[in-house]
Amino acid sequence: MSHDHIDAVKSCLDPEERRGVDVIVNISNPVFEYILENNASRLTEFFASGAFECINLQEFDACFYDDPTSSQSTEAIFNLTSDEPDLSKFAVDLRTCTTFETTKKCVIEVFDGCSLKRPSNFVRSVLDIAMAHSGCEAILEAHSAQATNQL
Repeated sequence: MSHDHIDAVKSCLDPEERRGVDVIVNISNPVFEYILENNASRLTEFFASGAFECINLQEFDACFYDDPTSSQSTEAIFNLTSDEPDLSKFAVDLRTCTTFETTKKCVIEVFDGCSLKRPSNFVRSVLDIAMAHSGCEAILEAHSAQATNQL
């Protein structure tokens, strides 16, 4: 996939913002490939299975908008309420990855409540791809290994 338009914009950004754009591109390409594979059949099946009708929206929202006063809040880390997200704060570090993992588990748990497993499997796959391509999977594995070695 060509990124000429993204590369043109990146030249106007500072280095921290460029890193944020790189993370978003690294995540979005494989996620889009997965979702759109076979004429978007996975996405079509996800919606056809009534994915959003079977979940509790309050539980789903709580996965993202937990305690906004907390520095560990998903809302605070990803600046979800801002009209203009600050790309320089889109860091891939242990704190962000830990929050991403917690949010991922929460969202999957919400979708696990559906009688059909297709919505949960789809969401799990998309979030697994995002974790791997963001670098978070490697960061969390390294942190876990380090913690194990310190025991």
